[in-house]
Amino acid sequence: MKKIKIILKCFGLIFLYLILEEITGLIASFYKGNLLYQNIILIVGGIITTILFIYIFREKIMLKINDFKKNCKTYIPKSVKYWAIGFTITYVLNIIIAVFLLKGVAPNEEANRLMIRSYPVYMALSACLISPICEELLFRLSFKEIFNKRISYILFTGILFGAAHLIVSDNLTDLLYILPYSALGVTFSMICYDTNNIFSSIFAHILHNTISFIIIITFI
Repeated sequence: MKKIKIILKCFGLIFLYLILEEITGLIASFYKGNLLYQNIILIVGGIITTILFIYIFREKIMLKINDFKKNCKTYIPKSVKYWAIGFTITYVLNIIIAVFLLKGVAPNEEANRLMIRSYPVYMALSACLISPICEELLFRLSFKEIFNKRISYILFTGILFGAAHLIVSDNLTDLLYILPYSALGVTFSMICYDTNNIFSSIFAHILHNTISFIIIITFI
């Protein structure tokens, strides 16, 4: 019964995160045509959301801060190593799906490119800081105490992360993109579990998103 309550709480927090994003987007839509105001609203909304979830997880976060400071010289190289492997697998899967199967980029990727063109400042902050922090707290830290086995935790949170990043169009084969997103999610989950520190996966997530953002703005 206790685990069920924790699971419901975890999914409830994810739902809250999605609702807050929708509300922020809705408010920003009232200023359609004024990109400055829209960027400001989206940035403020993202910062408020991040602060809220940091506050919600403050006790668990505080337990890991000192540990990360003491062991960062071990955790960071390990995180980079895991991420490099995960990034390679994700990149290869994306190429296989986009070039050989669907002949196009993932709907989520295309949506991100459109957002970057319209809201570059907000997307830079969101991709490189807000999303990594919030998503690691919600998908990694919140589920940590539910699973006793490493493989169960890694697969469940990794696949859940992948599914949450899917945007399915009329073409149901777009569901194939759950593979690269889940591969990335599994990578972050492995980092979090094997270092037993949420800051390790936050670091890796920020690293990945920052590099991906730079690549996207270079070629769009």
